[in-house]
Amino acid sequence: MAKINIDSMFEPIEFTLEGKDYKIEKISPDTIDKINSVDKTDPILGIVEQFSILTGIPKEEACLIDIRKIKSVIELIMKAITPGDSLKNA
Repeated sequence: MAKINIDSMFEPIEFTLEGKDYKIEKISPDTIDKINSVDKTDPILGIVEQFSILTGIPKEEACLIDIRKIKSVIELIMKAITPGDSLKNA
């Protein structure tokens, strides 16, 4: 059976925001638990807090970023971690 290096299959998620480059190397189940436990009574602040958890950008700093950009980054990250067609039949 062929040996597959799973580590080499998943590149870091990289993006530029507000002129700064960011790289997300790892998203652990603990990170997802933190995102899922965010208070969503205020949808905008919930998105900002989720963004802060995923990127490590302090919430106070994240609050100054255009919400459309924040939402785009979250969508990019979620697309990268959501199982695609290749995992449906696994």
